[in-house]
Amino acid sequence: LSDETKEYMQSKLHWTAETSVAFCRELGTDYCIAEGGATGPTFRPQGLTHGFTVVTIAGRVRVVGNGTDDGTDGGEASDVQVLHQELIESNDNRREENMRKFADKAA
Repeated sequence: LSDETKEYMQSKLHWTAETSVAFCRELGTDYCIAEGGATGPTFRPQGLTHGFTVVTIAGRVRVVGNGTDDGTDGGEASDVQVLHQELIESNDNRREENMRKFADKAA
């Protein structure tokens, strides 16, 4: 793969992580799924010849306080983080087949 292609794929890993966490926080949901990639048959970066997608799941995790300086219990809170992220690649650039393949794999 060309450097441009590698950077493009890496950008989808970053984008889906940032997006899923931001949407989960903003909407106050327990989970959020973000997806991004390229299915074919034409691709923007030079050197990308096959389809791929990145699926990222963000969710709320419980954070238990360890106490505070004044001796009180820190209590519980929640934070949002990436729970799972997967890069799914195909061997070809057939758009419809890739979209079905990626949806099946993500399910």
